[in-house]
Amino acid sequence: MFVGVDGVLQDNDGTNLTPSLYSDDQVIYDAGLGFHATLESLTLVTLKDPGADAVLTTDDISYMGLSLSDLSAELVGIDGLTFGVWDGAVKVNQMTVGTTAAAGSTKIDWSTFTESSDSLVIPTLDVSASVDIYAQGSVALDAFGVLIAKGSFSISLGQVVEDGVPGTTYQAMVLQLGST
Repeated sequence: MFVGVDGVLQDNDGTNLTPSLYSDDQVIYDAGLGFHATLESLTLVTLKDPGADAVLTTDDISYMGLSLSDLSAELVGIDGLTFGVWDGAVKVNQMTVGTTAAAGSTKIDWSTFTESSDSLVIPTLDVSASVDIYAQGSVALDAFGVLIAKGSFSISLGQVVEDGVPGTTYQAMVLQLGST
């Protein structure tokens, strides 16, 4: 994948005369400015509870779970600047509640979510209800030979419940930096 300007989807054998024959094409970004990325898997699940009144949107509750793994990305197109990420992973768990939705709604624990046998199959995501956003990976940076760095990171945003203190829930951010 390439996100930026001056990238090209290159046809390798002249078969792109019809829109369905892109399987052999290549993403060319050598002359581009932007981000080039690859990943092993991405799973996105969205669910919507229309509430008691299917016409009103104010009582709706929407859920979203995202799991992305083995992300590699690099900034391309700026001479002298190298920025790359590898072994990246992202997890997101969000819930949006309408203004008149029933009180007490909680985010879905996607790691244990199961659907009934007569419904659409939802893939299992390794994303718990306590996670809002989680990202990890390793990075390398060479900014014009002036700033050079390499290391690993993880950042978690979500909720923490203190053990032994019923009803005590904290909004939390955990940042870890290190090297590989």
